[in-house]
Amino acid sequence: MVDQDTARITRLLGAIKDFALDVSTSKTHCIDLMRPRPYEVLIACERLDDGSGLELLSQVAERWPQTRRVFAAEPRRLALLQGRLSPFGLFRTLAYPIDPTQLQLLLHQA
Repeated sequence: MVDQDTARITRLLGAIKDFALDVSTSKTHCIDLMRPRPYEVLIACERLDDGSGLELLSQVAERWPQTRRVFAAEPRRLALLQGRLSPFGLFRTLAYPIDPTQLQLLLHQA
């Protein structure tokens, strides 16, 4: 999971069971984590310490197309982007802030 809000991520991870999750706050760190072993699922929030979550998802789609990609943004932002997200080949979108129950369901589906 990639998000600039580390406190929110920490609270969220405490609620997630049955899954091993790695956390990053930047595109650069996320790519570094994925180099040795690509992840099954990548959840990127809209704002990261060093740029856009959509930019990260685009880079991951090129390098690791088998990784299921999820974009998390505020509901209003998702509504604005709805017709423009198809080029990213997303597995799903999530409303931000991420609800632990919704995240758990998504991970089971993936």
